[in-house]
Order: sequence, then structure tokens, then C-alpha cells
Amino acid sequence: MSTEAPARDLSGEIERLSCDGRHRPDEWLRFLVEDVLAGFGKRLATPWSAYHQERLFRLSGRYARLVAESPWRDILGGAYMELASHGQKQWLDQFFTPHPVATLMAEISFNDLDPERCPKDRFITVLEPAAGAGVMLLAASRLVTGRYGADALRRFSFTAIDLDGLCAGMTACQLLANAMFHGALGELV
Repeated sequence: MSTEAPARDLSGEIERLSCDGRHRPDEWLRFLVEDVLAGFGKRLATPWSAYHQERLFRLSGRYARLVAESPWRDILGGAYMELASHGQKQWLDQFFTPHPVATLMAEISFNDLDPERCPKDRFITVLEPAAGAGVMLLAASRLVTGRYGADALRRFSFTAIDLDGLCAGMTACQLLANAMFHGALGELV
């Protein structure tokens, strides 16, 4: 499966949901992030109506399947950009780091990392000051699991910062969903 396929799949589903005119695609993306984070314990400001609950159950399920099939891939950021490429630029005014660039940066940043040489009594800290949808932290997680195994992620603390609340939510959503399927993180801030 190509890097873009899961994002395209999700953005297509979001566009189909918006066809009834009740909500724009950007709203459905935000609802999805809120719904997934609610599944991890974040309280919803307002409970979903039956209409939203039914549609978000299907949308969240599709997202979970995509995460399970595509370990540590940026699905939400890709969907965000896919929606933007379909003329949604008026509400999607950001651009995210492409997957190949994030992978290269993770390889450079982690080139000489050996978790076994790091103190065992504290986390190995990774800070992302402009997290976007979390692609850099996803690439780092993929690299760590590939080199050292999924258990090595328990040694890491990821701190993600972004001014955009949707971006912060997408980062948390993607890291938590991937950790559920592909290897638990030590800490996510």
C-alpha cells in the first residue's frame, strides 16, 4: 500500500460524509479527531447526537483499520492535505512535511542513537516544536521499532507542540492509535 493510499481512503470517506451538506469536510476531520481522542479518554465538550455518533462510529472504525494496516504512517495529515488539494484551501491553510522528508530527518536525527547506551532510569526525550499532524514523531517511531523493536518505544517520551489545536489533536490521535496497534510509547506530552 502506498503512503498516500490510506490518507486518500480516509479523505474520500470524509468527502462522502460532507455530501449531505450538514458539515464541511474540515468539520468531519475535526469530529474524527475528537471522537478518536474521546476513545482514549478525552472528554467531549458536547456528546454526539445519534446522527453524528452513527457516522463517526463508521469513520473511526475505518481510521482504526487504516492505522492497523499502515504502521506509523501519517494518515490524518495526508487526509488533511488530500482535502486541501480538492479545493478546500479556504479552510486548510497549512502544509505538512512529506513522508520521505520526515523519514530522512528521523534517520539523520537518530543515526547514532543506541537506546541500550542511554540511562535506563529515565526516558529518551524527543521534542517536536512544530508537530503538525505528527509525521516527524511517526517517522521516529517507525525507525525505532524497525531498528530496536516495538518494546524500545517504551523508553521514549515524545513531546509535541503546535499552535493549531487541530494539529495537536491529530498528532495525539495518530501516536495513540499507532501505539495501540504497533507498540506502546513510554510517554506522550
